[in-house]
Amino acid sequence: MINRRTALAGLTAAAATPVLAAPTRRQNAGSPVELPLKITRGLPWTTVALPDGRSFPFGLTTGQRKWGAHPSVTNPDYVPGKNSGGSQIERAVIGGKIEDTAIPCESVPGFFEGLPIAGLIGVIRYQPVLMDWDRQVLSINTRAVPAGYRKLRMDGLVGTFACIKLDIDGHTARVWVAPFIPWGLHLSTGWVKREGLWDKFARRRNDYDGEGNILHQSVIAERITVGGLTLDNAVVRLNAREDRYLRHLGGSNDGVIGFDLLKRLNMHVDRPQDALVFHVGYSGYRHDPYVDDRAGMAFTDYDGALTVTWIDETGPAFKAGVRRGDVVVAADVEAGVAGLPYALTRPAGTQVALDILRIQKRSRVVVTLEDRL
Repeated sequence: MINRRTALAGLTAAAATPVLAAPTRRQNAGSPVELPLKITRGLPWTTVALPDGRSFPFGLTTGQRKWGAHPSVTNPDYVPGKNSGGSQIERAVIGGKIEDTAIPCESVPGFFEGLPIAGLIGVIRYQPVLMDWDRQVLSINTRAVPAGYRKLRMDGLVGTFACIKLDIDGHTARVWVAPFIPWGLHLSTGWVKREGLWDKFARRRNDYDGEGNILHQSVIAERITVGGLTLDNAVVRLNAREDRYLRHLGGSNDGVIGFDLLKRLNMHVDRPQDALVFHVGYSGYRHDPYVDDRAGMAFTDYDGALTVTWIDETGPAFKAGVRRGDVVVAADVEAGVAGLPYALTRPAGTQVALDILRIQKRSRVVVTLEDRL
């Protein structure tokens, strides 16, 4: 895993720490308040400041009231494997504007390693909310549903996570809504087998993990329909092996939809009388190109460097001179080597400069990304 301190570098000081007033429990009523959202390495976040002067980037999760955080957030003395984090954040300021106290918080060791966020905000605690990706703001207490939005039926919960149903080229799937996960849509092996989809798509490619095993198959779906709105030419990953997110959910969902697709929809979320309701409308990202690996290589991480353990010999990285066994020690991208996997999903034609180490000799290569599906 990428070292958490490296992954969060430059983010924890993203906002000056506000002065906290006397602790008062925030009420879910009043005028709308807009919190700034930023997007880093494909994940949306806003700043959470604690009374002890620390600030952290926190992502968003729908469907639950409590928060989730790396244990070091709630327990500054946290030592991996020796003690746990606290179960509550006593006081915090969110986005520099909203004060809250006594926030239920689940400590999740290891979950946030390598991510540019240190925790998750359970936004249903502040209902109703509007996630507006066009303006990159999270509006709290936005009671009026924007004109033109369509109602999207919530299809129960997996644990405390909200699920919805969507249509993928005529096949219906029930998926967990996860805006804090960067990729677009992962579908479980069980669902793929039941629907007979493994060899259906003309545009497909096997993707490999760092040990050369098939991790999943990437395909292009012609049309995904969510609440009557259509998302065209999106990458869908058909799992050959269940990933950690699907295992975590216990198998009672068909997959997970993440930020790459959710950002194409602005979303109003409310929970009147404990019945979660989504309303969705197109965002300005509606026609964004699909996001996928455009370099053709896989890595394992060791002590802040990436070792190339699989490479497509017809792909851009191989053409640029990268070989299996090379160690990537530097990258001219946001967050450096830690941000490289996300940087390799950027549009075709993007050039990514890497410093690689091979038999103690360091050299620089430039990989020109290509569409591989």
